[in-house]
Parts: sequence; structure tokens; C-alpha cells
Amino acid sequence: MSDDEDKLLRLLVGKYIKKGKPKGSKVHDTGRMLAQLAFWCDMREVLAADEATMGLEILGDVAEAILDESGKAKEALSGPVLILPEPSR
Repeated sequence: MSDDEDKLLRLLVGKYIKKGKPKGSKVHDTGRMLAQLAFWCDMREVLAADEATMGLEILGDVAEAILDESGKAKEALSGPVLILPEPSR
């Protein structure tokens, strides 16, 4: 697991613990959080198809801000992001 993935996983687990959900909703919330993490990991892999792509760490910050519901997702977009398609071979 990459550092970014590990960071998001810790964030998701922390978010789950903080909310103190009733026992019956734990499975649903855990599944939802794991699905969000899996989606971002898969999306990041696709976006990183070209080594010249820049700013994925910024998108990671935006994803983290959205998941932690801080209301600061716009502020997390702190610089330019350049996403390039997979190069032809």
C-alpha cells in the first residue's frame, strides 16, 4: 500500500471511530468507507498512467478533505493539476 493509500485508510478508520455510530450501522459504514478508499486508490492509479502527470498529491488532499467532511475541499485544491493520458507506445 502506498503512503497516500495508507494515509486515506487511517483517515477513514479515524472518521469511523470518532462518529461513535450505533452498533447496527457499523457494517454499513465500514463497507462504505472501504468502498470510498478502494475507489480513490483505483482512480489514482488510472490518473497516474503517464509519468508526466502532476499534482496527484493535491487531488489526494482534496479527496481526504471530502472524506473527512471538513468543508475545506476547495482550500485543499492548492495548486495546478495536470492529468495526461497513458502514452502511446
